[in-house]
Amino acid sequence: MEDQGEKIKDDFLTCPLCLELYTEPKNLKNNFLVIGLLQCFNSQSGPKGRCFGLPSKGPGESCPACEERRECNSYCDECQMWLCGTCVRSHTKLPSTKSHHLLSLNEIKDHSLDRLQQVDEVLQKLFEETDAHLSDITLKRQNLAEQGALASVTVNASGRELRNIIEEKCSKITSEICCQVSYVDDKIHKIQSEMELRKGQLENARKMVSEARSSQLECMHLVPEIEQLMRSLIPLSEVSSEIKSATALQFRQSLIVASMLKSEALGYLEKVQHCGVQDIQEIFPDQALAAQLLSHTDMGFVSSIALTDSSIFVAAGCGHLQILSKNPCKSQADTVPKPYRMWKKPWGIATTPFQTVLVTDAGANPGDGFVAVLKNNGHFMHCIANGMSLPRGVAMHADNVYVCDQEDRCVYVFDYKQSRLIKVLKKDAVGNFHFISPLHIAVTPSGNVIVSDAGRFVKIFSSDFQLKGCYSSSFCDSELWGVCSTGVEENIYVADWKHGVHVLSSNGNFKGILKTPADTSKIMEPTALAYCTTTERLYVGTSSTQVYVLTPV
Repeated sequence: MEDQGEKIKDDFLTCPLCLELYTEPKNLKNNFLVIGLLQCFNSQSGPKGRCFGLPSKGPGESCPACEERRECNSYCDECQMWLCGTCVRSHTKLPSTKSHHLLSLNEIKDHSLDRLQQVDEVLQKLFEETDAHLSDITLKRQNLAEQGALASVTVNASGRELRNIIEEKCSKITSEICCQVSYVDDKIHKIQSEMELRKGQLENARKMVSEARSSQLECMHLVPEIEQLMRSLIPLSEVSSEIKSATALQFRQSLIVASMLKSEALGYLEKVQHCGVQDIQEIFPDQALAAQLLSHTDMGFVSSIALTDSSIFVAAGCGHLQILSKNPCKSQADTVPKPYRMWKKPWGIATTPFQTVLVTDAGANPGDGFVAVLKNNGHFMHCIANGMSLPRGVAMHADNVYVCDQEDRCVYVFDYKQSRLIKVLKKDAVGNFHFISPLHIAVTPSGNVIVSDAGRFVKIFSSDFQLKGCYSSSFCDSELWGVCSTGVEENIYVADWKHGVHVLSSNGNFKGILKTPADTSKIMEPTALAYCTTTERLYVGTSSTQVYVLTPV
């Protein structure tokens, strides 16, 4: 406790678990670790446990107790006054003041020097940390300018590429227009020539008829010639249809393409970690069948699944808890009984070796999150932790409970039996955050910790919280959600909302996409996973609140 007390200097305290530097820790809400340290520190009695105050000014010409002009060489911390030698003797004999602690002038000087030494050490440490952060910020700022310039170059290149594509398409359409104009013009010219020939024939026929009518003698000879000329004329209906088919030529703009160009962004600016291009392959479990346990409901996506001996706990839609039977023939879902408080936003579920179930709930407001322990029938027992910012995924290994906190960007580790915080996975040795937004978590039989982060990464840590691997999908639009681990081989399953279930090795190397030979179209948009090592069955929850089980037969 004395070592912890020495860390409290001028209202600053460094948390020994997450290594965060807090200001005025006594005002921190729900920080039970800091509050406990302060209460234990303040409860200590005696010179080693108390932090004595120093007088705001030195001794005066007279003693403030007896008001005599005497030299004052002692100071009472409780009374906050200087005392002369006579008053000191009285002070130590009176029942009301004999327990007060008196400091000599030399002791006060020593305490003052010690305090100044402590302040100097704190200031030196703060200066070094500030200088290091300043150097880091300066470097990041320089890198940011370079990255911004590179991003601008990329954007301009993308714009040029799109303009080239549009110009190429315009050129192609223009060439096609020229070809069509030439074709239609030839067709119209042919029709025009035929119409001019028809017009000439008609004029000749009218002239012959006119001459025949004026000369009655030749009328009998001209009638057969006129009838033959009429039969040789092109039918007017055929000419009319050819004219209609040849005189229509226009360009119709694609409104869909124009709308997409206006509404869609040219690209997205984000921080990306490249893990290389992966060979996508499909993995088919031997004769696996997908049985549907929970049909579509209006509860929203499935955020977590937990397996007991006979039941399946399902959290869905940030507001619903359901209990299903493991028997595929019985798809009836029962609602988890309400505990002493109403469920607000349940998210993560995990089973324990003690025949209980863990549930995380974000609560109605920020800072109201908690981790509850339920019986296997769903009845509330007690809470392991309260006052969490935004608890999400939860997992159990040995006697430890692992909880993702999305807002605090860390993983808290609690002792299940004692309901106390024992570890925090938040930053690395140089102070960088491990996570952006941790959502789901799983722990392998060997103690490796698997965390899905911000929907883009799956990070794998050893049992002592050393980073072993980081996986990101080669699909640009992947959304990585639920994670789980198998038994002996410790393969890792990852639910990708966009592309199905990814299969990884224990160190995060990609193996393939999981498919079911029975019906590959059934399991779509997976969001939550759970694996039963005894039956080797994989339980999959989807974005449409469906729950399937892959059963080897």
